[in-house]
Amino acid sequence: MRRFFCMLMMTVCICAVATAGAVQTVHAASVSSVDAALLSGLVSSGDGITLYASYDSYYGSISSTYLEYMRGYLSKLPPDAHYVGARVGQYDYVFAYGADLVYDGSSFSGAVTVIRWNTYNNGTMYETYDPSFHLDPGSYLVYSDLSGRYPSLASSADVTLRQILILLTIFCLCLTVDHMYQVRKIRRLNRKENR
Repeated sequence: MRRFFCMLMMTVCICAVATAGAVQTVHAASVSSVDAALLSGLVSSGDGITLYASYDSYYGSISSTYLEYMRGYLSKLPPDAHYVGARVGQYDYVFAYGADLVYDGSSFSGAVTVIRWNTYNNGTMYETYDPSFHLDPGSYLVYSDLSGRYPSLASSADVTLRQILILLTIFCLCLTVDHMYQVRKIRRLNRKENR
């Protein structure tokens, strides 16, 4: 029974750590959109409460709906594949991935699979293979794993140091509880033998 309890605790804790990672990732994506607006000079930090009132959402920011959709592809990518995601128009988003995708310091290019979304009216989505893909990020808000200049679309499956420390602490706690149970059981047996 105690082993079942320990395994149950470990399962619950692992789920909690994975969920915390997902929440942390979504929060980081939201903050990076605001930071991008501040850095691009659209608003100043002194604007305070009028930050969102004076900020038009079309300045290359990516809706959290499409960011989450793009993140869904990450776990399906082969280990050698790279990706780039960006908003390239008022209604257009692009997510490209492939082993041949490269970033040369100013643009992304390569033979890749490209997924495009157009959100005008009912919207459309299509996936194609583009042997000569080219994306000049310019002032777009871009997510990619190829450059330290752009943030990555970290998924909840990524393991961070914080998650490892939390998991290690929970494991030690389970061992401590198990040890306390063992000590109590030995004391009970010793009392029975002494009677």
